Amino acid sequence: MRRARWWLCVPLFVPIFFACAEAKPAPRSLACAPSSEEAPPIPAGTPWHRTELFFGRNIPGGGNVSDRDLREFVAAEICPRFPSGFTLLDATGAWRDHEGALIGEQTRVLLLLHPDTPHDDRAIDQIRAEYMKQFHQESVLRVDEAARVAF
Repeated sequence: MRRARWWLCVPLFVPIFFACAEAKPAPRSLACAPSSEEAPPIPAGTPWHRTELFFGRNIPGGGNVSDRDLREFVAAEICPRFPSGFTLLDATGAWRDHEGALIGEQTRVLLLLHPDTPHDDRAIDQIRAEYMKQFHQESVLRVDEAARVAF
């Protein structure tokens, strides 16, 4: 079987995780339970946070996190913590392991827009910890930045 040349699109000087978003067909709907929580209106320009979590799909020792496993994880861990909504993106990326080898893998990126609260911060760290535990990951990359939003 011929191996894909994913490494051709990754600059070798990038020492940390690098993800390239790809256009994909819309996934099947997520199985999030309905929420009775009504989201309040957000005035234009409200300061919030944008958080991205990068979920690698390779499982150390072999195998991958399946689409079904990921849907179940989203329903059990993400939907209850962020019932007002979120975005999931498919990506292909690469990262350097602790020995310096460049590893390519399919990735799912969770995009959250949320108020800057200790409750949301804990919820995000719980999602990361649970994914690492369930799928034996070394880490889940977290990126936070300030955002101004309006819905």
